Amino acid sequence: MSDGHVVSVIIPTIDRPTLQQSQEALRAQTRPADEVIVIHDTGRRGVSWARNEGIRRSRGDLIVFADDDCVPPRDWLEQLVRAVDRDAAGIVVGGCRETDPLLDAKRRRRGAANRVQPSSAYGGNVLYRRSCLEACAAQDGSIFQEAFGIGGIGGEDVELAGRLRARGVPIVFVPVDVTHLKRVTPRGYWAQQFGRGQGIAALFRAARSGRVALAQQSLLWDHEAQPKARRGPRWLLAVWRKLVGPFDVKSFPSLRHFLVFWAGEKCEAAGFAWGLLCRRHGRPQAAPRVCLWGTSLHKVADEAQMIAACDAIRLRMPQARITLFARPNGVFEREAAGIEVIPTARIIQVLRRLARSDLFVIVGGPFLENRAQVFSCALLIGAARLWRRPVVTFGSTILDYKTRWGRWWYRRLFERIDAIAVREEVGLRQLHALGVRSAAALVGDPRILLTPAPAEEIRGLLRREGFDGTRPLIGLTTRHLSDDVPVWVKRTAGYTPEHVAQANVILGRTISALSQRADVVLLPMHPTYDEDLKTAEAIRDTMADPSQLNILSRAYRARELIGLIAACELLIAGRLGSAIFATAAGTPVLGVAYESRLPGYLEQIGCGRYVRDWRALDDTFVRLAEELWSDRATVQRQMQGHLAHLKSQAAANGELIARWARRDQVKAA
Repeated sequence: MSDGHVVSVIIPTIDRPTLQQSQEALRAQTRPADEVIVIHDTGRRGVSWARNEGIRRSRGDLIVFADDDCVPPRDWLEQLVRAVDRDAAGIVVGGCRETDPLLDAKRRRRGAANRVQPSSAYGGNVLYRRSCLEACAAQDGSIFQEAFGIGGIGGEDVELAGRLRARGVPIVFVPVDVTHLKRVTPRGYWAQQFGRGQGIAALFRAARSGRVALAQQSLLWDHEAQPKARRGPRWLLAVWRKLVGPFDVKSFPSLRHFLVFWAGEKCEAAGFAWGLLCRRHGRPQAAPRVCLWGTSLHKVADEAQMIAACDAIRLRMPQARITLFARPNGVFEREAAGIEVIPTARIIQVLRRLARSDLFVIVGGPFLENRAQVFSCALLIGAARLWRRPVVTFGSTILDYKTRWGRWWYRRLFERIDAIAVREEVGLRQLHALGVRSAAALVGDPRILLTPAPAEEIRGLLRREGFDGTRPLIGLTTRHLSDDVPVWVKRTAGYTPEHVAQANVILGRTISALSQRADVVLLPMHPTYDEDLKTAEAIRDTMADPSQLNILSRAYRARELIGLIAACELLIAGRLGSAIFATAAGTPVLGVAYESRLPGYLEQIGCGRYVRDWRALDDTFVRLAEELWSDRATVQRQMQGHLAHLKSQAAANGELIARWARRDQVKAA
């Protein structure tokens, strides 16, 4: 625009019906937004999380926040942007016009906003300079504090404005009001006031710490943001006003509105007391105790799930004590040092550790039609619920259940889980089909956040495997479908011997064509290395020159495998896990889909046209492989464009775990 700014408007939403009105008002602005980012908080992770997520996705030098139940006037953005330059401001704040009689009377009762030094930044009508927000992130480790904005706790905008004010960032008021469409019921208003009280308690603690400069007038701190050194009459006045008063009935349109407001003041006082009580008698500084269970450590892709879960917990809760219920394999313990591993078969020890935990996390995809898994799920979830421990899932896969008993059992299991994070659309559809009412959110696959082994280590590994680096590499991962594979795999993949034979023939032809350009190597990913050897032999038997297909001498660990895929120019992926590793490594993917998840994932990363169903492979697949080889540089750039968003989605897994762990610690106070 002619003002020289790029303006990003961010709307956090829980999918209120008023969202469409807000978006229509933004499209009608006299100064249009350069981008509008809507963050759907389907997992109810809180408005602070949604705002931080919006900032991460935005590219503007000016960040503007709107609410999904507010309608701005046509010149809203024009006035905010003009003020930021005119007054050299770091924050520009507007006002709010209420449509609900109670909220309108309450706002008028507080008086007009101070236009010289506004008391706070109203979250639905505020503009920030990105440079100010980035300075906060660099110095404080975050922008909006995610302890605010969860479960109705407010004050995240006031707290951020206080930190910015403490650093000398100018804040100005612009007399432009958005129209707040929210209508409240007595019960909803009282719940809102209780959360507001908790937010005020958190702000009070922040003010006493000296790290924020609150300009909002309060009996709890001075106008100049310095808390009273000692408790005095101001505290008595606050108690009188909140617990006995107020008495200004005439400020409200009716006696009923006044009584709802009067009771709301008591709810706010109760929320404030509860916020202080949890802080004083809780154990927020104690190391949270998290128990993990789910995927086995037999396959490298499952091992990667567990490593990603541990990394996510450690990133957000460095002091957390993590216990994994699994069969030890020696390798995982070295990869994730400091993790306690208890064999699942030691059921008494498992249940004791679960009883002393703060959170139980189910990792990956144990939700399959397997009676042993159903029994394990039911036992562990039942024990966690008995001891009132929250249960959440981490990057879970939920497939289509074919049997009646599977649908019946899993619906009851899912209903006992507090928060379900699934990594594919098919999982949400399946939950909907089952009629599950638990909170469910679509997140990214956490394995995309794993870092590969160092490049020098990978070069040495390849030299030992006989690759000298003179020719490019093409990787291959596939499934060995035979009579001894699990029944659920055959059912899901539509197994027939004829399909297996035809797929191997086409893969052999594809490898022969690509071997003219690069060395093709099969990357072991099966639970046992023998399965990969059988897969290689089955494909070689169809080839005129079997030596064109190489296979590594052994299976490698997760980070090593990602490094190997990063060393490849192209990956033919028959496994979803390998496609995710390829995304993290930036390697173009040609998919051989054995079930519905792989096509959906490749569509997300820009490789949607480079995938075929394994049961329908023919010679067009060979031509598709040659086309991708020629166009791999372009595809790689497209993948990079999707990577930041996918990593942001994947990070939601760790945020979910941290939020529930903190919540349980507060509840246990």
